[in-house]
Amino acid sequence: MVNNDARHERDAIALAAVLVWIGAPVGRAEPDQQTLTCGAQKTIAEAVKRLKPGDTLWVSGTCNENLEIGEEVLRITLDGQGTATINGGSSTNTVTVTGTGMTIRGFTITGGVHAVAVQDGASAEI
Repeated sequence: MVNNDARHERDAIALAAVLVWIGAPVGRAEPDQQTLTCGAQKTIAEAVKRLKPGDTLWVSGTCNENLEIGEEVLRITLDGQGTATINGGSSTNTVTVTGTGMTIRGFTITGGVHAVAVQDGASAEI
């Protein structure tokens, strides 16, 4: 038989554990900062797929791609740190943005019909 003091202590510990579990934050992921050095298999387009709203991607090197940032992409920052280059093919825009709340800074952007096109109700700070 358990005495009352031990039972009260056990019950208090169980209640505290439940309250801590209930009070745990749910879905409050903090913005992340990721880095990318562009190469044959490492593109901004691939990295953007892993970003969530509020994230920043720090890019270095020369990225040979025509980048499309789709409408499903929200509030990310692409930062070339003043040294990265996005070099696109000449048949389309080098960077096309249809997502919202984008920030693109610190890149040299070459090639393409247009360096950057913000389309279809998108919003971006370049």
